[in-house]
Amino acid sequence: MRKESRTACMLWAVGISLLAVGPLWSQNGFRGISTTSDGRIRAGLSPDHALDLLAILTHPQCRKELGVVDAQLEVIEKTKAKHSEETKVLIESSGGIQNAPLKPLLMAQMDELKSVIEEVFTYSQLQRARQLAYQIEIARVGVPYAISYGCLSDAVGVHENQRHSLLQVAEKIAEEAEVEISKIRAAAQAQILEHLVPEQREKAKVLIGKPFAYNEFALNLEQARVQFAKNASPKQ
Repeated sequence: MRKESRTACMLWAVGISLLAVGPLWSQNGFRGISTTSDGRIRAGLSPDHALDLLAILTHPQCRKELGVVDAQLEVIEKTKAKHSEETKVLIESSGGIQNAPLKPLLMAQMDELKSVIEEVFTYSQLQRARQLAYQIEIARVGVPYAISYGCLSDAVGVHENQRHSLLQVAEKIAEEAEVEISKIRAAAQAQILEHLVPEQREKAKVLIGKPFAYNEFALNLEQARVQFAKNASPKQ
């Protein structure tokens, strides 16, 4: 990519970031975990958000699942390049990013991008992409939180008075399932180690040590809660 193109894309990305609500950080090419004003964790990708949908459609793993072809991506890249140039021109003509009335332009660009996505990709690809969005949320924070407080819960129509009790029940079920899953993991690990010679097997056991429940879900949630508390605290 030429330097001019990189600069234009960077300016567009900076502008787009102004539309984001809550703290965001990149995670495997997807929009990161965020928190809403009421403290709820947003770990999912909203299929109704053009950038989130685009992230799924263009992600290498998802592309394979969806059957996305290069010709479809070329149209998207042309649209993004056009938006980047529009953003660059507006910023330069306004004397800098601080003075540029970016929001109206970016909102219009998001509407155009959504229309292009709907034209370029097939109905079945878009429907499957929506399913992947919720599966990605589940992969990040687990079924209990996704179905109780996440984007999935909103799409399902979970009511506010359901959320707390649903989360408690779901977490109990998930914890019971995790006990069985841990047993399966331990049995599989032991079976794998059996393919080593005795000396190697014993060394591996010492190096690995006793089981440790590394919980990616809990880590993601804790990071988001800490970030939310930090942003909510009064500025000095």
